[in-house]
Amino acid sequence: MKINVAGKVVVTILCFTNISISCLFASKQSDEIDKLLRIKPLVRGDDIIVYQKIVQEKEDEIMKGMLSFFYKDALLAYKENRFDDALIIGREMLLLDPGNKEISIFKEGLKEIIKYGGTRKAKKRVIELYYQRGLDFYTQGDLVNAVEIWQKALVLSPGYKDCKNLIKRARKHLTEVYYQEGLNFYKTRKYALALGKWYIVAKIDPNYGNVLALIKIAKEEVFKQKVDGLYKRGIALRKAGKLEKALEVFKKLLALSPRHKSGLAGKKEIRKSLTAYYFNKGEKYFKGKNFKKAIRFFKNALRFSPGSTRILGYLSKAREEQALLALKPKPKRKSQVKEVILSSEKKSTDLAKIKKREITQTDIEEAEKHYITGLYYYQNGFLEEAVAEWETVLRINPRHDKTKTSLKKVKGELRKLRY
Repeated sequence: MKINVAGKVVVTILCFTNISISCLFASKQSDEIDKLLRIKPLVRGDDIIVYQKIVQEKEDEIMKGMLSFFYKDALLAYKENRFDDALIIGREMLLLDPGNKEISIFKEGLKEIIKYGGTRKAKKRVIELYYQRGLDFYTQGDLVNAVEIWQKALVLSPGYKDCKNLIKRARKHLTEVYYQEGLNFYKTRKYALALGKWYIVAKIDPNYGNVLALIKIAKEEVFKQKVDGLYKRGIALRKAGKLEKALEVFKKLLALSPRHKSGLAGKKEIRKSLTAYYFNKGEKYFKGKNFKKAIRFFKNALRFSPGSTRILGYLSKAREEQALLALKPKPKRKSQVKEVILSSEKKSTDLAKIKKREITQTDIEEAEKHYITGLYYYQNGFLEEAVAEWETVLRINPRHDKTKTSLKKVKGELRKLRY
């Protein structure tokens, strides 16, 4: 409940009635809430939960106290035939407690009285009208509506003996009818419907027959039906080839009944089938060198067999192959290779002095392989292995400028690690 709303209600009601006690009560309680709110910044850690509980309890206390005062004032106005005032209070009370059925019925009755003139005679006429409407429903066999209408009459006139007796008789008849209907549903294995009927019986008279024991039995049967229904649905989905949906159904089943043997077996079998399906697909793509798709299917296989070393091994290989594939340059045409060689020779005349022999196409390709291998080692943190590979590159092809730059960088990193 929000205190500012409660304050507005107090002000509204005070405009029409003299409720000094209610005002003092609300004011006093609101002061206590203000004190609690002022210490909120000081509350820390687990104490915040205790603090919130105290504030909630205090707000509930204010709500309960205000409703009690206001309801008394509404009844007083009603007894003094000030129906307009009583209706205003009733409306404001419903703002505080919208779900209060008694206040709602009271407000509805007040509207009827005002509609018929808003006098003592109008009040009597409305009560008699409710009584008669109840009788009409009762003669038609609609006992539920009959009881509801007579309860309205009792809210307006709590001492109405005829209404009390008729409600008692109708409720007794209802318990007998619903009890029997529940038995009929139970015999035809419609346990949920039987349970609904017996709940009504228990609400009216919990000591009627053995209704509480029957409710317990019906609950167990409803539970069994739900579990069996999930199992059958899971089996049907599995047969239709919808394995992932079937697995979800078996998970729901096991959430309800963790020791369901058939459910456990079904779940295990489906996980095994899904693992095999995704793994076989991944292996097929791996062999076809489509490593991207292979990785995707191996990951799906791991969802159903998280600790499988076989799947993890294939996944690791697929990732390595994909990394190498990304690093491998596209093959160049012969004319392009010649151009690269000629360009390189023009830029570095000193190389001819270092190496008199001519660098062949085979040398260039061999050097490139060692360079890519060195990159793979470097990216995975194997610095010394990367150095070895790049030094090999320069022995084969001293003109490989990218290797010189990379080698200088990695040697610097190794020096930092050593010192």
